[in-house]
Amino acid sequence: REHCLEHHPHCKRFDLDPDETFPACRMNVLTAWAPHQRVQVVIETVMSCFLGIAMWIEQHVMKGELLLQSTFILFASQLAPLFIHPDGFYTGLAVHFVVVMLSNVVTLHSFHLSHINENNSSANYEYKDGVDWGEHQLRTTSNWVPNEWFSVSGMLDMQIEHHLFPSISYELQREIRPLVKKTAAEFNLPYFEYPSIFHGMASNADFMHKLGMDMPLEKRKIQ
Repeated sequence: REHCLEHHPHCKRFDLDPDETFPACRMNVLTAWAPHQRVQVVIETVMSCFLGIAMWIEQHVMKGELLLQSTFILFASQLAPLFIHPDGFYTGLAVHFVVVMLSNVVTLHSFHLSHINENNSSANYEYKDGVDWGEHQLRTTSNWVPNEWFSVSGMLDMQIEHHLFPSISYELQREIRPLVKKTAAEFNLPYFEYPSIFHGMASNADFMHKLGMDMPLEKRKIQ
């Protein structure tokens, strides 16, 4: 509900988009700077390894909803190899790291690269009352070009089409992609697209690094 009713219609609006704020990291220029953010790219990567556990805590433990069922699913799908792998705990940990943690890292960064980057930052565009809704989605969202034989996402590569038409299937998104790109060009609007997911992840990491190093002037003088 939060994603559909807050993030989608108010994408990258600091006061309304919940995906623009995160206590441990600075994901936009409006978030107050803190010293630990100098290494926030590392913090973001390490924290993303535990994405499944964090979501379990947020969605089930804190809310007290489906706690027994969710705990069983979390253990059976992610934590079991740590305890039942025939070659022992450390081999199970290696399996957990490759299968669960690395996939969590890719998943989180696949989300972040779609909006948290230089092209979509407030330095290039800020929401104003009366702006066309479609234009707002184009200026605040980025795609990446999936490889035909290697794809790690079933929809995240086409976030522009997803934001413009949230209810349509992935197959239809692929069909309308050329039309959306052509229409954006006709109206002189940007269509941000990375050559690959790795280009997008690099752009996100570079932008996060810049935000983390962007110490306010008054604090620089104190140091």
